[in-house]
Amino acid sequence: MSAKVFNVLKGSPAYKAGIRRGDTVFKINGREIKDYLDYMYQSCNETLTIDLGEKEIYINNPDFEPL
Repeated sequence: MSAKVFNVLKGSPAYKAGIRRGDTVFKINGREIKDYLDYMYQSCNETLTIDLGEKEIYINNPDFEPL
């Protein structure tokens, strides 16, 4: 399963890491993302590995800013 990215705020940790509108998130920290609730729960970590299928993105978010 996966979740499609519909919006990324400029300046956010996700934007700085290269995630863009239209990307598909398959896993965060090795766990499948089925919907928005999975995304919100799994993204509440200081260090994230986001699997976009064709590439992995690493985000260090020590201030727990919204992605």
